[in-house]
Amino acid sequence: MPLIANKTSTRRKDFKKLENQGIIQHLLSKYFDDMGIRKTKIIENPFLLWIKTELSERMAQNLAFIKIEPNKIFLENKIDLKAVKELKRIYPKASFTANFSLRKTLLEVILQIKKVATKNRETSNLGSDFDLIWSCNLAVPKGEKTESKIKTWHDLNATDGLLMLTYLGPDTAKEYQETFSTKPDIVDMHDFGDLLVHCGYSDPVMTMEYLKLEYEELDILVKELKALKLFQALDDLKTSPELLEKLNQLKSNDGKWYLTLEIVYGHAWKVAKKKKHIATIDANSILVKKK
Repeated sequence: MPLIANKTSTRRKDFKKLENQGIIQHLLSKYFDDMGIRKTKIIENPFLLWIKTELSERMAQNLAFIKIEPNKIFLENKIDLKAVKELKRIYPKASFTANFSLRKTLLEVILQIKKVATKNRETSNLGSDFDLIWSCNLAVPKGEKTESKIKTWHDLNATDGLLMLTYLGPDTAKEYQETFSTKPDIVDMHDFGDLLVHCGYSDPVMTMEYLKLEYEELDILVKELKALKLFQALDDLKTSPELLEKLNQLKSNDGKWYLTLEIVYGHAWKVAKKKKHIATIDANSILVKKK
């Protein structure tokens, strides 16, 4: 059964009312100015930041079942401050490195977060001693890019280190895939687990759950579908009344539209490379039986 985000939906309803009035954008701008945090594209779209933060918080619940005491943690992809604080609460002795923009502020000192200067998200200068890599993705592309991404994580992980990742799976927005005659180009979790092993990780565990969001206004649903960049046809929605009518027809009997998010969780360990043992035999020790 899909998980209906009742509390989340209520919270997001209030959030949307404020956002439509321009209040949220003003408060976000003031908050990040006060905190000395550089505003980036992800800040300009609160919905995407909300999803990544939600993924991070849900993934953090799995840490109770994993035995690890990391000294160094790498945070990949921007998440909200409260999600970072939760990780800091769980691992108070760990030092944190993030690849998203934070200026040198009191906030950064308190949380012991080190912002790494990465050019075009290049991470080769970070070393390979992170005990825990924490990555919240909206989507993982197929093909060679997926393998390249996993190898980057593997290079950053310390031996016996842990990779924790989450992303939106291919069933995301399944209600609208037939309408747009396309399925998001996202890696299936079983294939992703195989790729983790292929790239040097051990004992991958992949799980998933559904989170269903509800909408009372079609324009808000369309706006957030566009933000996810799952369906290119949405860009032509204004000039396609037929497509708009199809979306209207997908309204449920309760007068709402629904959006399913398939949340995929995964974790795996980086193990030491096994040495290849080659057995050698002295030719003189081979006995040849003569007839």
